[in-house]
Amino acid sequence: MRLPQTVGDYTLLQQLGSGSFGTVYRARIEGDLGFSQEVAVKLVDSRLSADRPDVIVALADEAQFLARLNHPHIVAVRRFQRVEHAFLGEVHLMEMELVRGVPLSRLLASVALENTRLPVDAVLSMVLEAVDALVYAHDLTDPHGKPMGLVHRDLKPDNLLVGSDGRLKVLDFGIAWAEERSAQTTGTGMAKGTPMYMAPEQARGEDADPRGDLYALGTIAFECLTGERYVALPKAARVDLPMIIMSVATTTFESRVGVLEQALAEPEPRGRGLSPELARPWVELLGRMLAREKADRPSDAAAVARALDDLGAAWKPHLGRRYLQAAVRDLVPAPPDTQAETVEAQGAGAAPGPLHGFRAALGDGAAEPTRISPVEERPVASRRSGFIVLAVGLLLAVIGMIAVATREGPSEEGGDAEAADEPVVAAMTDPEPTPQA
Repeated sequence: MRLPQTVGDYTLLQQLGSGSFGTVYRARIEGDLGFSQEVAVKLVDSRLSADRPDVIVALADEAQFLARLNHPHIVAVRRFQRVEHAFLGEVHLMEMELVRGVPLSRLLASVALENTRLPVDAVLSMVLEAVDALVYAHDLTDPHGKPMGLVHRDLKPDNLLVGSDGRLKVLDFGIAWAEERSAQTTGTGMAKGTPMYMAPEQARGEDADPRGDLYALGTIAFECLTGERYVALPKAARVDLPMIIMSVATTTFESRVGVLEQALAEPEPRGRGLSPELARPWVELLGRMLAREKADRPSDAAAVARALDDLGAAWKPHLGRRYLQAAVRDLVPAPPDTQAETVEAQGAGAAPGPLHGFRAALGDGAAEPTRISPVEERPVASRRSGFIVLAVGLLLAVIGMIAVATREGPSEEGGDAEAADEPVVAAMTDPEPTPQA
């Protein structure tokens, strides 16, 4: 779809990302007396309207409920409506809070390009804020005091947004809930979520439980600390969904704890060089969160929050937040002109690039990233060699002018020959990280 495009009350300006339900855009909504505000708009796939009306009904119900959520670390949902469009036909859209930032997945990819890992302080800051959101959501009750049973069901780095202020927000809280409720109504019995981050019982198709969100958050923390995904992909020529589900079901913390301990304790450049006293609390906490049986995990998100508070005594989350501010500043383009017509899509789907701004933040006390291999320095030409190159160039130019002045008249074929070659432009781009399944 060509942008800008007017859909209902919104002018779609920029594509931010896409998922199983539809596409997310940066949009502008205008009112009277020059009022203008930028929001995020998710256009639900038009095929769902015809093929799965039950999903649309579930989305509308849950959007109405989620619009009442008010938490600093949950992306706010504000509106859900049906719109008739001349080209798209009948479409459903959801208006959400616009977060200036990047998904955690993109931040991890960019950190990998720098051959570093996120500082432990930054990991602690993000996990603390994610758990705070889980505590709020899991404890929600209806007007009669009955627990709502709200579970995210699809926590993954793509659904954790790191804002330009260095703070984390959880995205799509309730979207997977709506889809799963619809699946239960229609009797499909399919497990909802992203296989690499789902709990073993969720992979088996069992009912969702708040402790499944704790497991998913544990896999994310493991990836942030080690640079590896918790569930290792099978070693095969072709990896399909059943093989991934089998890996999720059979992966144990005992089989992966060595990777975590090595990443925490091994000295630089490959590790973090933590003492056993500093590494042990991380290993113990993740071991509980990643237990295969949910009965062996922490009883609720509040228990994890208390354990993280104890961890915070040895670390400085506010310094980690300064690092995240600087890192996101490197990845987010300058604020666009709200009146400009944006045609190209860039943002969440753009290729990650290297980070540079965080180095300036180190002087302000930000947590320093853990380097896992030295960065190759580019040679810088000396000033003397530059003068030599300039002198040689001027000499060649003078020789060429003399040759032209002494050249004889036009050739026998008649007329001077004109150069027909066009300049060749080479596009230089940063190398992209190796994609992971």
